[in-house]
Amino acid sequence: MLRRAAVVTGAGSGLGRAIATQLASDGFNLTLNDLPPENEVLKNGLSETEDLCRQLGADTIQYRADITNRSKMKDLFQQHATKFQRLDLCVANAYFAARNHFLEQSFEDVKRTVEVTFLGNYSTVQLAARTMVQLKQEEEKENEIDYQKIILISSVMAEYPYLIDHNTPYNASKAAINNLAKS
Repeated sequence: MLRRAAVVTGAGSGLGRAIATQLASDGFNLTLNDLPPENEVLKNGLSETEDLCRQLGADTIQYRADITNRSKMKDLFQQHATKFQRLDLCVANAYFAARNHFLEQSFEDVKRTVEVTFLGNYSTVQLAARTMVQLKQEEEKENEIDYQKIILISSVMAEYPYLIDHNTPYNASKAAINNLAKS
């Protein structure tokens, strides 16, 4: 039987890294995604996550792309399917948040927050679901699929937006993620 395989977005640091390393220790092979490097933290973060996952026994693909770039994300899932031949889990964890007072928030920051935090994650889970269906149909003959799941990472800010000021676009995007997950 093949090792289970997962895609994790926003895997270069924080919660994404923690999820990826836990999945690696649970026996998953992984496609790890984060933004192309723009500074030293982003430059090394995804490689560090990949090293940790490999130390835990995972085979990995490191794929740097903005999740709002649909053609790049299609390619990510194609590469994942080709290498691992299954997609058991997708964790949509990537987000963007520009924290400014509502009256001073630039429209570009609002637009970028919604594009990444909602639309990028929507696209990611849609592509994941399509890949899962395709691979399940191919693999049903072998009867090896245990389960397939998609996890959308949200925030308490979706339900309690008043907890932290200056987060309106992020809070609204996470509320949209909650509704997407319920749909």
